[in-house]
Amino acid sequence: MLSAAALAVLALAAFLVIEATRAAPMLDLSFFRDRVITGALMSGFMVSFGMFGALFFLPLLMQDVYGWSPTMAGVGSLPATASIMVAAPVAGIVTGRLGPRPALVSGLTLCAIALGGLSLYGLGAHYDQYVWTLPVMGLGMGLSFAPVSVAVLERVPGPKAGMASAVTNTMREVGGVVGIAALGAILTSRMTGLLHDKLHAHGVDAAHTHQVVAAVTNGGAGGITASRALPVLRDTVDSSFVEALHLAFRSGAGMLALAAIAALVLLRPQAKRAELSQPSEVAAQTVAQV
Repeated sequence: MLSAAALAVLALAAFLVIEATRAAPMLDLSFFRDRVITGALMSGFMVSFGMFGALFFLPLLMQDVYGWSPTMAGVGSLPATASIMVAAPVAGIVTGRLGPRPALVSGLTLCAIALGGLSLYGLGAHYDQYVWTLPVMGLGMGLSFAPVSVAVLERVPGPKAGMASAVTNTMREVGGVVGIAALGAILTSRMTGLLHDKLHAHGVDAAHTHQVVAAVTNGGAGGITASRALPVLRDTVDSSFVEALHLAFRSGAGMLALAAIAALVLLRPQAKRAELSQPSEVAAQTVAQV
């Protein structure tokens, strides 16, 4: 794993060096000298970081701990989906009138509140208790999409609009991948420690403890289900998973809150960049189409 990470870092460094020396680069690194563009791209990254992570693990909670079917877990997530549909056109209107900053900061804040709220409910929570977090999550996501695109596209010249749009989408996708990996690592690390402590407290020997922990942490959802086969382990595994998930959700909420503060600072109004004689018309089209 460490060798793969080191290879990835070297590959990224090589890519940046090559792009910096190209006459016609795939990625214009000068984008990142503009604080508004940097703030918008960071915000898009962080929304995906927190929300993809939450939406990846929430169905596991519903199915493997609460015992829902896959269909019911999907139905249970509909409030978030519906809220995205409601918030997206509102974000376009607000962005068109007030600029991208208010909608984007509001969206990041709502996402942080949603993840923080999910971390408040324990093993015995019922759907009607935490369902409020799902529309809040959807509203936050819906308010964030259009402002990120507009903030970036309105600050680049027309010929570079395609490149800027591609960078925006790439940052979102990478944010989702990194979010799932990072929050998953937090969850796994915390759950491993909790399982060791709780199984030891129940008098389970080291060998069997190792087998249970390996089944849960290496077997994914199937491992969680299999390790719950014995009644004596059910509460231990489920409570450990929920407690570890809480830490992952709180970590994501903290990162989103910091991103909201950064967006508030970086996206404050300023004059258009002097070198952009013709800002991209795609920004206006993006708002009009939302």
